[in-house]
Amino acid sequence: AALAHRLEGTLATARERAPAALADPLLDPGPLVVTRAGEQLLPRPAGTARDPATSGERAYWDLVGGAVPPGEGPWRERALLLGALRRAFARDDVAAISAGARALLRHLAHYRLRAERDLASLLAFTDRFVAEGRPSPELLAALLRDGLSLDDGARIASLQRALAAARSRLAPGDFAWLAERVSELSARAGVAHADFDAAVARPAAPPLALPAPPACPPTPIVTPSGLLLVADGEGLLGVAVDLPELAAALTAEIRAGSLLRPDEALWVAAPTAPTPLDGLAVEVHSTRWVSAAAAAERQFGYKTALVAGAGLLGALLAALAVLLQLKKARFLALRAHFVSAVSHELRTPLASICLLAETLERRLAGRPEARDYPARIVRDAHGLGLLVDNILSFNRLERGQWRPRRSAIGAADLLDAVASDARAHARRPVAITVAAPAELTLDADPELARLLLANLVRNAINYGVREPVRVALAAAATSGGVALTVADDGPGIAPSDQRRVFREFQRGAAARGTRGSGLGLAICHRIAALHGGRLRLVSSSKLGTMFEVTVPATSHRTRPRRAA
Repeated sequence: AALAHRLEGTLATARERAPAALADPLLDPGPLVVTRAGEQLLPRPAGTARDPATSGERAYWDLVGGAVPPGEGPWRERALLLGALRRAFARDDVAAISAGARALLRHLAHYRLRAERDLASLLAFTDRFVAEGRPSPELLAALLRDGLSLDDGARIASLQRALAAARSRLAPGDFAWLAERVSELSARAGVAHADFDAAVARPAAPPLALPAPPACPPTPIVTPSGLLLVADGEGLLGVAVDLPELAAALTAEIRAGSLLRPDEALWVAAPTAPTPLDGLAVEVHSTRWVSAAAAAERQFGYKTALVAGAGLLGALLAALAVLLQLKKARFLALRAHFVSAVSHELRTPLASICLLAETLERRLAGRPEARDYPARIVRDAHGLGLLVDNILSFNRLERGQWRPRRSAIGAADLLDAVASDARAHARRPVAITVAAPAELTLDADPELARLLLANLVRNAINYGVREPVRVALAAAATSGGVALTVADDGPGIAPSDQRRVFREFQRGAAARGTRGSGLGLAICHRIAALHGGRLRLVSSSKLGTMFEVTVPATSHRTRPRRAA
């Protein structure tokens, strides 16, 4: 798991770096691997040898020497434009030089020729300007490094970046010659070129043996050549990994936790075929384990006696297990009885406290010395009452003593009643909205349904971090019945807590510092199951959490009942 986690982190870093490395060929891609439609984009491969008659070096010298290609076409037009510009420089005709430069730049932007010809044209054009000492530093920086945008929106890539990006389309000798000329020209023009020199000096990568995208699953794999890959759109995304180095790093990490001795180490076997992360073979090389195995082999004679003794001990343990199970059942029964008795004893004084506090609140209304003390007593007593109800409800549900008395309930009435209770007893400002069709009904126990939704809404209010806490209640018909949703704008539930919060007496990390019993979601889960429905966590993030409860719908012949 630790190895897979580390590899997934490496792949996430590669995913973040890939767009920048693809966009800027001067950046060092490092171990990144990117393909699109079967073409290897990163690492950038070297081109293949070509006919010297079509080389960029020859094209450059033909343009500089004024040679005009025969026939018709964009290459001849470009040569003629460069010739006209050269003659304008000879006449020192500023207007003609400006017009000729604009015409040539438009031609470069709108007619894409072979890479060696485009690069030779832009190099000859820039070389002429540097030699004549005419252009501004901004224009030189645009032509050599930053790229140039024309008035019509077209864009010309800079010599440095265009050459670095075209490496796979140029013969190695041609690339080296053009790179030397561009670096020399950048130095003469005073344009930065250190990263360009580093980019062209990096060895070109050979073509990689990669699986085709259909053969690469959407989950990461490791290839026999040490590539960590995952399907990405029409291609692959990945990074070269050193499995022995990763194993050494994990070994050091585990040793730091005193789980491995200095003479023990992890070892990751190189896969013989593309292998998912959870299929990588990880072994522990340990002289201690080898010695223990040898000692066990030498003591094989004692095993027969040990097996016989283990059999007797197993029988004894089985008897003890049965006894412990009986005691556990007795304990659970006593606990349930105790919880039920205590909870029932608490309900009467709590009802009295609520009644007296509400009376005080009415009689002392408008008296400043009373402040909000009566209202706070009412809210706290109501909260404690809900806790007692939860304990009693959980006890009855756990013992199977609660059988739902189903009836048709109007979904809008149910949600309105829950929202009204929550507004009345909330400890903080809340904004609760309800959205439910007036004709929608569900088949459920009114008391249980209200208890389920009240627990979800109470959790949303208690754990909210914004003022006011916003809670949205909604109901909608589904193919299987009715879906009730409770959404809030709270801090969310951590992914590591999202499964266990449905178990009794379990609370998430966000619940620390907030009062609660850890029973609310467990009760909600059991109530939904009791109705043949389901409670699930739809989504949870820093922007809020949404729970959904699905319950059966009522037939159209059943008359809906208002929520109690």
